[in-house]
Amino acid sequence: MSSLVIATPDWLSATNEEYMGSNDTFYAVMKTVTDNQGNYYSSREVKSLFEYSKLDNAIINQELVSDIIYNIDAEHVDPSTPPKVTKVIKAKNKKLLLSVLTTDYKKSTIPVPVPAWTNHLKWKDEGLYLYGSLLVLPKNDFADKEIPFEQIKQQPIADSILAVYQDDQCIYFSFKHGDPDNYQNCIIRVSPDASKQINDWSTKLSDYLLLSEHETKEKANATSIKLIEIAKKKEFYAMNLEIWSAQKDAKNIVFYLVHRPFDLPMDEAKIKHLNAVINHETKLIKSNQFLKKWIPFVLPQQGPVEEENETEPESGS
Repeated sequence: MSSLVIATPDWLSATNEEYMGSNDTFYAVMKTVTDNQGNYYSSREVKSLFEYSKLDNAIINQELVSDIIYNIDAEHVDPSTPPKVTKVIKAKNKKLLLSVLTTDYKKSTIPVPVPAWTNHLKWKDEGLYLYGSLLVLPKNDFADKEIPFEQIKQQPIADSILAVYQDDQCIYFSFKHGDPDNYQNCIIRVSPDASKQINDWSTKLSDYLLLSEHETKEKANATSIKLIEIAKKKEFYAMNLEIWSAQKDAKNIVFYLVHRPFDLPMDEAKIKHLNAVINHETKLIKSNQFLKKWIPFVLPQQGPVEEENETEPESGS
């Protein structure tokens, strides 16, 4: 009489991460590691909560949530009923309650579609780039993740992105790797600075009206405040000012004060009206070299501010 011998399977494990939300300082990720214990009838699931700094991505806190082994009845033979599964709880965090997560961290309950700007992402040897020039995620950001960078960069971007989350400061990617029905994923945050640039670039127009050029953002802002006051006195409220830094040449960064048109192509009559209101001849500028954007703001009073000749555009220039 012969008996059926089933080979022992390889020991397999998988890691998946879930974005749990963020606050002003930190963001939280639930990491789940599952493995088959090297057999067909048992599996282990370990959940851990990681809290990271949004500023430098350092791990601020790490807590084991649960450690559970699931055993399937190896003696079950009835194909019409499911086998009995026994749960063995090896560890359970009784202090970490769901209410702690929901009060400490905020996450949108509405599913957010993957943004259109992700269509312009591209893998390079140094990391993930937007429009071929903005480094969104350096290669090193994948160093402590279970998905090796060298593997994930071989996949098309559309097949790599599971979800994109965002708060007021950062963007968070959920990247996946592996079979469509049996993938692993990881959460990787984009730095606040790069996140701002992504938001700026994703809404950037191709053409603007240039009002003035400055050496610093503060000088551009001072000019914008003066122009806003001039427009208000003339009851003109159709001026849509932005400040953009730009790479003028290999060595110099400049700051452009521009008007963002409400429609493209720009209406010549509206351009002439704007020029008449501010008593200044604007000119068309392409945004190819634009880097970062700021909205003009009123600075708090901190004593006398040094005047500069370029603060107010000259008439007819």
